[in-house]
Amino acid sequence: MMNNTLPNYDATFCGKLPLHQTNLIQPHGFLFVMDAATLEVLQVSDNISGLVGQGATDLVGKPFGALLDSATLESLQQLLQQTPVVKQPLGMGVLGENGVQNCSALMHQKDGLLFIELIDPALADGKGRSFLDVYQDLRNLVHDMGTCDDISSFAAVVARELRRISGFDKVMVYSFDADWHGTVIGEEKEAGMDAYLGLRFPASDIPRPARELYLKNPYRYIPDSRYQPVRLYPLLNPLTHALTDLSGCDLRSVAGVHLEYLKNMGVGASLSLRLVHNGQLWGLISCHHRTARFFSFEEMGVFELLSDLVSAQLSILLNKLGGAKYQGLQDRLTKLVPVLHDADNLNQTMESRAEDIRELLGASGIAYNVNGHIHAAGAVPDANDLHRLFYWLQVQSPQSLVHKPSLPAVFEEAADFAAVGSGMLALPVVPERGQFVVAFRPEFIEEVAWGGNPHEALQLEADGKTYHPRHSFSVWKQTVQHTAKPWSTEELAIAEAFRNVLTSVALRRMHH
Repeated sequence: MMNNTLPNYDATFCGKLPLHQTNLIQPHGFLFVMDAATLEVLQVSDNISGLVGQGATDLVGKPFGALLDSATLESLQQLLQQTPVVKQPLGMGVLGENGVQNCSALMHQKDGLLFIELIDPALADGKGRSFLDVYQDLRNLVHDMGTCDDISSFAAVVARELRRISGFDKVMVYSFDADWHGTVIGEEKEAGMDAYLGLRFPASDIPRPARELYLKNPYRYIPDSRYQPVRLYPLLNPLTHALTDLSGCDLRSVAGVHLEYLKNMGVGASLSLRLVHNGQLWGLISCHHRTARFFSFEEMGVFELLSDLVSAQLSILLNKLGGAKYQGLQDRLTKLVPVLHDADNLNQTMESRAEDIRELLGASGIAYNVNGHIHAAGAVPDANDLHRLFYWLQVQSPQSLVHKPSLPAVFEEAADFAAVGSGMLALPVVPERGQFVVAFRPEFIEEVAWGGNPHEALQLEADGKTYHPRHSFSVWKQTVQHTAKPWSTEELAIAEAFRNVLTSVALRRMHH
């Protein structure tokens, strides 16, 4: 199908979900919300009687310490003396009808509230793995990641090792593009499972609120996708008189539409680990299991460490790859700068160095206007099209780089010269005078393989508000036209440095 435009469900529907104010948790654990100063129980999950033999209504307003054995209470009081209280897993002895139950717990604090999350001891014993086992896994992973010299091999290693360490049936490494669509760039799976390697998934599959939460929390874990959520009691927090922000809670229930999504994929358990580069969400490691799979908070702490470790190694590799490219471009620019600064006639100098400028900007063609006349080199639109484009740019009067990998999407007339100028990078030199250097890239017709039809990513009900995820993830192919390969971060940085040089020279000539 030839259609570049996709419905923006990420902004219209999925992007508005208040994921942090669900007042619901997953039922494999129990949640206490307390006044951090007094340890008075303010809210507790409705399923708590299964652990302590007392209902939620009986516990609200009572001291949390009364539910702990003496050793746990003493340890908790010591931890609370830390400033700030660091989110961490720990073991807790909880008093129940049948004596002390040893629970895997997670403690964290926010806005005067203390959160204690407990895993049902019948599902996870909290013992975790030995330090030696974890150390050996981490050492092997770091070694293997260090041997990679490109992102493809890196993703393959991460998928392979994370599947071995985690025991999940399938592990995928998933990278985001500029529009937050995700592509599976690494995959390891059990035989017989659907292969998603190379497929692209629409941004609405991991909507904006969910992506934002990954910057706060390193993972999202759903041990049983067929669960029925549990409410907090009471609905409103007595201290804040509002719904409690559960964004920092591992047990926080996820949106029902996401559970439908997992069901449609045949996934029984899901674990997603963030990949962060330069403080931004770069991608995810997505782990799927066909049946329910439970871990303690101690074991989840290992996955958190793995997420940080892989992100760090990813950044090292990306910086290494980008640094080498940037250095090569910087060397080119360094040779051009003195020539431009010493030029008696900037236009003639640029004309004589047009090929060097074209290569510096990674373009198939360039056009420039620094003296009231447009000059060109390489593959560019014809003269009339260039005049219209330069006039459009002057009207826009940009003060910084204009990077348009799909120029026809914003300048309709560019469709007429898409073959040579689908992509544009404009460098404003003296924009109010129409002085620009414009780099062009040709159309790159791409066939994108989607995991299901992105036009049917959501199925709306008759009310136009209630929606469900797609049922099919079969390959759906789209032919993308009028788009060029985008300029990289390193190319944009060099283009900005080159623009600054040209602006400095041009302004100096104007004042003389």
